Amino acid sequence: MGPGERALSGAGASGQKALADLRDERFIGAALAACARAIASYDGDLLSLEKPFGIALMRPAVFLARMDARD
Repeated sequence: MGPGERALSGAGASGQKALADLRDERFIGAALAACARAIASYDGDLLSLEKPFGIALMRPAVFLARMDARD
């Protein structure tokens, strides 16, 4: 890990849940870098995080239903 980077895998002082699957860290990191508000996934370990760093995690059907409701 380089200067200025922070590990997402541990439940730190921020009160975030720890990642059960460290391979999911890349998806949270990419969403943070893109300022995403949501991630759609079928991955149970990822979905169990609920709302890490304010990013909503949901199944694709729920995501699509929310997008339809916005129209």
